[in-house]
Amino acid sequence: MSGEKWKQNNTTRLCIRFVNKLDRDIIDWLFQQPNKTDYLRGLIRKDMDSKELKSNK
Repeated sequence: MSGEKWKQNNTTRLCIRFVNKLDRDIIDWLFQQPNKTDYLRGLIRKDMDSKELKSNK
């Protein structure tokens, strides 16, 4: 299976738009991260875990 075919079958691409004037701090911060995907995954999983802990109380 080719790389493109594998990506098509096994990944999902998401696009997020930021407003340059309003979100400059976020844009700059993200561009400083060596791996944006891992950084965002980590933030989302941390948030999911904290919400899961709260719902289990």
